[in-house]
Amino acid sequence: MQKTATLRYLLEETDRFITCVELVTSRGTLADRGGKRVLEMARCLAADSRIDALSITDNPGGNPMLAADALGTPLKEGGQEVIIHLSCKDFNRNGLLGQAWKLANGGFDNILTLSGDYPIAGYQGQASGVFDVDSVGLLQLLTDMNEGRFAADAPGRKPRPLKPTRFYLGAVVNNHKRLESEVMPQYFKLAKKIRTGARFIISQIGYDARKQDELLKYLTLHDLQVPVIANVFVLSGGVARFFHAGRIPGVEVTDELLALAQKQAASPDKGKAFFLEFAAQQCAIARGLGYRGAYLGGHINAEEYGRILELAAQYAADDWRDFARQICYSRPGEFFYFAQDPDTGLASTQVNPAYLASKTPSSQQRASLPYRINRQIHDRVFERGQALFRLGAALSRKVEGGKLQKPLHTVEHALKIAAFDCRDCGDCSLPDIAYLCPESQCVKNQRNGPCGGTRQGQCEVGDKDCIWVRAYDRLKAYGEEEQMLGDSAVIKVGLTGHECLGQRLFAERSPREEEGRGVKPNFRHCMRLLKNAISPQCRYYAPTSRQERADDAELSVGRLLGRSQWLRPLAGIARSGSRAVPHHGFCAEEFCRRMVGEQASFPDRRPSPSILSSNHDRRPFVAGRSPFPWDRYHAGRASNGSGRNRQPSPSPLSGPRDRGCNRNFRRRDSRLFRRRRVWCRAQSQRHTGREPDGGRFGFGPIECRTALRRSSRGPL
Repeated sequence: MQKTATLRYLLEETDRFITCVELVTSRGTLADRGGKRVLEMARCLAADSRIDALSITDNPGGNPMLAADALGTPLKEGGQEVIIHLSCKDFNRNGLLGQAWKLANGGFDNILTLSGDYPIAGYQGQASGVFDVDSVGLLQLLTDMNEGRFAADAPGRKPRPLKPTRFYLGAVVNNHKRLESEVMPQYFKLAKKIRTGARFIISQIGYDARKQDELLKYLTLHDLQVPVIANVFVLSGGVARFFHAGRIPGVEVTDELLALAQKQAASPDKGKAFFLEFAAQQCAIARGLGYRGAYLGGHINAEEYGRILELAAQYAADDWRDFARQICYSRPGEFFYFAQDPDTGLASTQVNPAYLASKTPSSQQRASLPYRINRQIHDRVFERGQALFRLGAALSRKVEGGKLQKPLHTVEHALKIAAFDCRDCGDCSLPDIAYLCPESQCVKNQRNGPCGGTRQGQCEVGDKDCIWVRAYDRLKAYGEEEQMLGDSAVIKVGLTGHECLGQRLFAERSPREEEGRGVKPNFRHCMRLLKNAISPQCRYYAPTSRQERADDAELSVGRLLGRSQWLRPLAGIARSGSRAVPHHGFCAEEFCRRMVGEQASFPDRRPSPSILSSNHDRRPFVAGRSPFPWDRYHAGRASNGSGRNRQPSPSPLSGPRDRGCNRNFRRRDSRLFRRRRVWCRAQSQRHTGREPDGGRFGFGPIECRTALRRSSRGPL
C-alpha cells in the first residue's frame, strides 16, 4: 500500500494514536539469509495499513550490524515512513555530519538520536566506543543543519551557505530508574533535549504504568509540549531472563515480573499467547494515559505484531485502568517524582512530599570533604571580584606566551592527575560536573547529562558509580541540582598545546576560543586576513557565545595576529579590541583610527546579532598608546601624550634588508610615506561616509579614490 502521511504530519497535525515497529538489522548484506529474512518481514509490516512507521536500529546492543539506511532505502522507495536511529558510539562529529548528509540525500527525514550502547563485540575483539559527542550534541548538530548554519568553505572563496535539511528529530528518555539521583537527571536531560531540538520522544523499555504516567505529568508540569511515544517490548521467558540479568543497559525486569514470565513460559505454547496479550494491554495503557503512539519491539514475526494490534483494538475505552493496576512492576524503595494516586495507583499531580522535604536545608546531606575543598578553592580563587582572582589574572597575563607557561601547565596537570585522574583533554569540565572528570570517569564521555544505561546508580561498563549520580548528590547538598545541566549543549573541544585551566579561567576564555592559538601563521596569510578585515563591510567582531565564536571565521584574524612573531606590534589591536574575548576581538575601525591618528567618528552601523552583542564593552582609543611605532609619523602629531616631539624608535619591521624601505617609510617627504598617509585617511573617511580628500598633503579626491582602489592590494 502506498503511504503518504509522514510522521511529522501524524504527530503535529493530527491526534491519531500511531503505531511504530522496531526492526533490528542483521549481520551481512541483504543478499544473505538473515538480510533476506529481515527485508521480507519489513515488507510484510509495510503492507499493514495499521503500522505508520518502521524504526531501524543502529548497531543495537553495541553489536556490528547492517547500516540502518541500507534496509531503509528499499522501504523508502516503496512509500513506507521510516525512522533511522543515529547513535554516537561509532562516529566522531565529522562522521556523524557525513552520515547526516547521506541520510538527507537519501530522503530520510525522521532521525532518532541516541548516545548508543557501549560496544561489546567487534572484529578480532571488542571495539572501542567513539562518543566524540553525546545525544544532546548530536541534536545540536542536526538542528544547526536544519537551520542552515553550515557552509561550503572552499579555499580562497567566500563561504557559501548550504541548503537547510528537513530532519524531524527524536530523542529517548529512560525514567524507569530506582534512585532519585538517576531519575531526576534523566528528566533534566529530557528538558535539555527538547530545548535543543527534539520534536518527538520515545520512552525506554519499562513495565511500570505509574512511571509511564509520571513522565507525561512531568512534561505537563514543566510546560514541555512534545509528543511522546510509549515503548512496548514483547517479553518471553528468555527475554525476561536476559533483561533481569542486566544484559541490555538501562532495561530492568523485577523479580516479580521474572517469576511471572517463567511461569507462563512453562506452558505448552511457551507463553506466546500471554505475552502477546500482555503487550496489547500495554498499548491500551499508553493510549489511555495520553501517549501519542506505541513503539512495538521484540523477537516476533509480522503476523504476531498484527495479532497485538487486533487485541488492543478489542478492548473497551476504560479497560486500560484495570490493566494499569496490574502492570505496575516497580522495585522496593523506588523513587517517584509524583505522589501516588490512591484511587488509580498511578501518579497524582502533587509532587512527592518526601522529595520536597529532602530539598530543605535542614534535610540536605553534607557533601563530601574533597568536593567542599574544591568549591572553596574555586570560589576564592576563580570568582571575579576576589583578591586572589585579581592576583591570578595578573600573573596569568605575565606568563602567557612566555617560558613559564608550559612548566605551569605540567605542574597543574600532575596535580589534577592525582586529584581527578585528569587526561589533559583540553576542554576541562571539572567545574561543570561537580569536579568529576567525564573524560576519565565516564566511558561515554557524557557532558550533557547521564545516559540511560545506568543500573542501580552503577555505570553500564565496569563496577563504578555513574559520575552524574555522584554529581547530583554533591550539588543537592547546596541546592544546585536543578541547574546541573545548564541550558545549552556542551560539545567537547579537543585541543593541542593546552594551556592551564586556571590560566583560561583567569582570562575568561572558553576552550572554543583557544582553537587556533597553537597555529603557526604564515605571514602572507596574516596580511590577507588583515586586508580582508579592513573593508567597507568591516564590523566589530566580538561574538559572545560559544556557537557564535565557532561560526565566525573572521576571529582567526585576531588569533593569528596575536601569535605571529612578524606581526607582534599588531597584537595590541587584539588586546584592546575586546574585554569579553581577550586577545581574540578585532576592530578594523580602531585600526583605521590608530593608523590615521585622529579621533574619527564612525557611523553607527548595527552588526548582525550573531556577531555583536548589544552589551559589549569596547575600550576607548587612548592617544599616545598606539601599538604602531610608525603611526605618529602618519598622524602628524606628537610621539607621546605630552606634546613634545622626540626621535622615533626603530620600526619593528626594520632589519638588514628593510632599512632602506623603513627609512623612506619614516621620511615625510618620501613618496612611500605620502602614499601610506593618503591610504589611511581614505580608509577612515570611507567609514564616515565623507568624500575622500587629500588633507594637508594636497591630494585631491581622484587620488584618494585611486588609493582606495589600490587598498585591495594593501596600504603599500
